[in-house]
Amino acid sequence: QILADVLDVPVRQIQDPILANARGAAFIAAASLGEITFDDVPHLVQVKRTAAPNPQNRALYDDAFANFQTIYRRMSPLYKRLNRQSLSEGRL
Repeated sequence: QILADVLDVPVRQIQDPILANARGAAFIAAASLGEITFDDVPHLVQVKRTAAPNPQNRALYDDAFANFQTIYRRMSPLYKRLNRQSLSEGRL
């Protein structure tokens, strides 16, 4: 749900996600052999559920990200100073 909200797109959870890499490799092999086309692949994957974006959650994440950016900008000079100090003391 978080990905759907943050990216503002529906996110489909596939059935048996542990097999996704092997299944993807098999689809690539089948397409390379001409047994299927890449356009066939979405019809061959079973979707367990779809998370639709929630605009209210998106607003919360946008606000949290704005806060993160503010903190990052304010802390950046300190982080740079600490990194220079660590480098000069041979700690990194």
